[in-house]
Amino acid sequence: MIDGKWGVVDSTRRIVVQPQFEDVDCYMLEDFGLAPAKINGKWGYVNAKGKWIIKPKFDWASKFYNSYTTIKLNERQGIINKKGKYYLFPSEPAFDDIEERDFDHLPYARISKRNMYNLTYDKIGLVDKKGNILIEPKFAKIKFFKGVIMAKEAYNGKWGIIDKRGNWIQKPIFIEIGNEYDWYYD
Repeated sequence: MIDGKWGVVDSTRRIVVQPQFEDVDCYMLEDFGLAPAKINGKWGYVNAKGKWIIKPKFDWASKFYNSYTTIKLNERQGIINKKGKYYLFPSEPAFDDIEERDFDHLPYARISKRNMYNLTYDKIGLVDKKGNILIEPKFAKIKFFKGVIMAKEAYNGKWGIIDKRGNWIQKPIFIEIGNEYDWYYD
C-alpha cells in the first residue's frame, strides 16, 4: 500500500502493478489469473498486469479458485465466470460462497437459512450454474472424492454417501469418511 492505494506484487515481491486500487485481493493471482480489485467504490477483476478483464461494476467480488466465483450487484448475489458472464440469483436464498468443484463440474453453495427462532444456521447444498438448487441445503458438510459425494448429516454429525439428488446411498453411520488428502466445505 502506498498513499492509501494497493498494487500487485509477484512471488518475488517485485511490484508488477503500481498502487492504484482502493483494494485488491491478489492471493493466488498467479494460479488463477484474475484478482478482484476495487476502484471508485466498485469491484471488478484485473489480470497480473493490472488490466481490467472484467470492468468494475459490482458491489462486492470474491476471488477465483476455479472457473466460477461469487459477486454481489444491487444487493443480489450471483456467480460469475472468468469471461465476465454472470447470473444473479433471486433474493433468496442467500449464498455465502459458491465454487466449482470436481464432481461433474457442479458448483455448490453454503446457503444461509433461518430456523423458527430466527437464528441463522448454515446448511450445505448443491446448485447449478444458474443458481437452481439441485440438492436442498440440509447437510453440515459436503466433500467430494473421485466422483463420490460424501455428506455429513446435520443432526447426528455422522458421514454417509449421497447421490446427485441428495438421497442417501450409504446411510450416515461413519465418524469420518474419505482420505487424509480430500477436502470438504463447511
